[in-house]
Amino acid sequence: MFDVIGRNFGFLMGGLWVTFKLSLFALSGGILLGILVGLARLSKKPWIYYPVTAYVNFLRNIPLILVIFWFYFVMPIIMGKAIDPFISAVVSFIIFEATYFGEIFRAGYQTISKDLIASPSPSSRFKTPVWPLLSVYRSWYAALPSWIILRSAPSSYTVLPQSFTSSSVISAL
Repeated sequence: MFDVIGRNFGFLMGGLWVTFKLSLFALSGGILLGILVGLARLSKKPWIYYPVTAYVNFLRNIPLILVIFWFYFVMPIIMGKAIDPFISAVVSFIIFEATYFGEIFRAGYQTISKDLIASPSPSSRFKTPVWPLLSVYRSWYAALPSWIILRSAPSSYTVLPQSFTSSSVISAL
């Protein structure tokens, strides 16, 4: 009964390796793009705020598999050439996860008091503006529990296993 696993062990380990790579790229890219999305959602400029808000609201209301299908089947039509399936999956995950990470980062930034943001003011001893970097660091620290545990409506799940599980489905496809 277990001889099937033994015969296909190489394929299983190859799928596991693809899952690890896809999870690593998707999480790192999703977090980096999510920070930008979170900062854009805090912008006072309507030409930044409204398109990013539409992007977040649109992508948070569709399933990940639909984003993957759209990117894999529609982008080659738009670009005129085929896209590598792994690259397509990575970009789809980054685009999808950035919406969630962006909202987490935005919420973490909004927990910082205005006094804390204004504390290292230009009148301090620093020659370069330090307060934007300190604010980003502080919001990262405030949002850290939410980065790890992302709560959704009916159930709660962790971001890392959810991304890992979704990427293993992609490696199976």
